[in-house]
Amino acid sequence: MYKQMIEKKPALVPTKIENKVIKETSSQDKITKLSEVIQEVPKKKSLPYVLPFFKPTSDYWNFTKKSIYIDKGIQTEIRWIAYLEFVEKGLLPMAKHFGYHLNGKPIQIVDNLCRLTYSLSKDAYASVRFIPDPDGTVEDYEYFCFLFNTDIWDSFWRQWSSLYDFSDDCPFGSKVRYKMHNFLWSFVNIQLSSVTQQVDDDISETELDQIDQEQLKTKKEAEDEYYSHQSKFYS
Repeated sequence: MYKQMIEKKPALVPTKIENKVIKETSSQDKITKLSEVIQEVPKKKSLPYVLPFFKPTSDYWNFTKKSIYIDKGIQTEIRWIAYLEFVEKGLLPMAKHFGYHLNGKPIQIVDNLCRLTYSLSKDAYASVRFIPDPDGTVEDYEYFCFLFNTDIWDSFWRQWSSLYDFSDDCPFGSKVRYKMHNFLWSFVNIQLSSVTQQVDDDISETELDQIDQEQLKTKKEAEDEYYSHQSKFYS
């Protein structure tokens, strides 16, 4: 049953970043939109998806409002707005495609993403922890890892490689990509995700033990190769 569920899942076609991520607007319109976004972020501590949580400083806000390249060094956009586009047209559609419901509004995800990239920009080896839904089980996470395998992430990042903060040109780009897997998992709402309900209903621990071992071996080898490659950035 578990194997059949995986085979039935269609291949993901990630949302491709267009040449112009956001329609051209005047500088004043962008500032107005950014102000609206910032005001919507809870003034009190939001759900701690990403730790450490810190009180925003002027340096942090300047970081979020800084313009970054979104088209391989040609067009720029305010970082917060570029991230919002990334979340709304990248992470959310991908999660929905696989049957996952994410907690929080897009702006809350953006807020946490900004905290993540800001921390890594200050310290490449910053200790960052992600707080997942406590209702999640080991099986839920294993299935999430199986769906969001290296091929899916590689395909996804190829589509978003023109966004500077996630590119190899950015000093912390590879580290953000490396952490994005658990970043996404931390926002998953187990109870509201159709795929986790399906796993609970259709897959027993006995069935999990019957998964083709060769398939798991191949997946493990791919993961080992990926992490071996990523470890080069931390040496």
